[in-house]
Amino acid sequence: YPHLRVARKLAWLLDSSLKIPFVKRRIGLDPLLGLIPAVGDAIGFGISFYIVMVAYDLGLPPYQLWRM
Repeated sequence: YPHLRVARKLAWLLDSSLKIPFVKRRIGLDPLLGLIPAVGDAIGFGISFYIVMVAYDLGLPPYQLWRM
């Protein structure tokens, strides 16, 4: 499933791709994208929507899609 591989990489990028120096925590690009008015939110929505559509195509149950 090539789309699943891409969705996993995108999820990692949005959730935990950046390491915070001197702290044992990681953040993703999603909160940083949120700092850009309108455009950042639209980009984040588009990427998240793609991940949900991949999950839908793979047959994830509807209740789990709603949680996403």
